[in-house]
Amino acid sequence: MRNHSYDDKVIHGDCIEVLPALPERFVNAAFLDAPYNMGVDYGDGAKADKLPADEYLTMIETIIRESVKRLTERGSIWVLSPEKWADDIGAILSDVLPRRNRIIWRETFGQYGESRFPSGHRHLFWHVRDMQRSPFNCDDIRVPSQRMEAGDKRAKGPRVPDDVWEIPRLVGNANERIRAHPCQLPEELLRRVILASTNQRELVMDCTAGTGTTLRVAQKLDRHYLGIEKQAHFVELIRSRLQQSYQDVLFHK
Repeated sequence: MRNHSYDDKVIHGDCIEVLPALPERFVNAAFLDAPYNMGVDYGDGAKADKLPADEYLTMIETIIRESVKRLTERGSIWVLSPEKWADDIGAILSDVLPRRNRIIWRETFGQYGESRFPSGHRHLFWHVRDMQRSPFNCDDIRVPSQRMEAGDKRAKGPRVPDDVWEIPRLVGNANERIRAHPCQLPEELLRRVILASTNQRELVMDCTAGTGTTLRVAQKLDRHYLGIEKQAHFVELIRSRLQQSYQDVLFHK
């Protein structure tokens, strides 16, 4: 029977320190969108997000391995990565758990540049404890087929999305955007992740919770959530977001 002691909680702390103190085998799905080591200031200064490559990857591997220890026998982990780190992070994950999918999240447009083709995607890795027993709720995530959208009478109904997800990233003036945080994922991305890999009343964990989007979507979908966030002001933002209506926390300052 699953441990319910951590249902619907937000923990203030560094996940490197918090994760080892948690019990094992109680999380149904873990989502990780850790800082990308590109010099973004999340509260400890830009240098904290600009580590030597080996130090950064060691940190990511530690978080992944500790997260996996928390997964149930049917649990899974999702890890989002930019192109720069995708090969390394994919190898780390494959050394720990079997891979069910490597998804390309097509953000529709990325940061523009003229020294090479600008990147407009991220990699979303999905690894599972048990390829046979870990859930894949395909009926919950079906989308209209191209034939359906074209009005073709041969259309047989909605289909399972392929492994390229075109979901717009959140620009600064997007309706969902919360300005208090430098980075934020769209709810639609997390909705698909959570619906595909968990059932109602199961537990979703995000150990670098940020603005709490994973937790908020889990809440909306009748899942339990567990968040870990290092910065106190983001913990306060997350708790406020989870307690108030969605419109009340837009453009939170």
